[in-house]
Amino acid sequence: MRPASRPRSGSSGRSGAAAASGRWLPTRSSRPGSRFPIPAIPPAAWHCRSASNPSRGVEGSIGLALSDGWRVDANLALLRARYDNNSQVVGGRIVSYNGNVPVNVPQQVANVWLTWDFAPDWSVYGGVQIVGAMYSDLANTQLRPGYNVVNGGIRWKPDDRTTVAFRLYNLFDKVYAVTSNGTGQWLLGMPRTAELSVNVKF
Repeated sequence: MRPASRPRSGSSGRSGAAAASGRWLPTRSSRPGSRFPIPAIPPAAWHCRSASNPSRGVEGSIGLALSDGWRVDANLALLRARYDNNSQVVGGRIVSYNGNVPVNVPQQVANVWLTWDFAPDWSVYGGVQIVGAMYSDLANTQLRPGYNVVNGGIRWKPDDRTTVAFRLYNLFDKVYAVTSNGTGQWLLGMPRTAELSVNVKF
């Protein structure tokens, strides 16, 4: 599945909801990036290349078109990811990590977005990304805290082909770790960052 992204404002003006549950068996190696938005939903696609970790979980999303140009979108993924075939040689002996939670895989991920079309061709939006705690080692002895990050922005469409957007990532300049290399070192997420973009379709 692709990473979750900010819902398009005013794309349909309709409400909707979806839910899914099941068992995911990852087929390729990936990890969450530090760009916004951070997590993919569900995170079942993240896995260690040296092990098999089929995951069971549920995922749901909802979008509500409110009055006066307001819209709220939310999604939630709850995952139970476990190694079922992962043994490593440690100190000259084979150690089994079967049943442990895979490295860098949160068991809860959620996104909540609020969008307001306050004028024709203008939208302002903001939201919070909620990522649960993750383990940084195969033995599940190094628990890395989860994090909540607030992002927002404003968008203007002067015509059908042009979109001008100003985005602000990590509004409260929170220090948080998004992944680990397994040696106790953490990769931090981006600090408060502003971005101005102009997108023109030809």
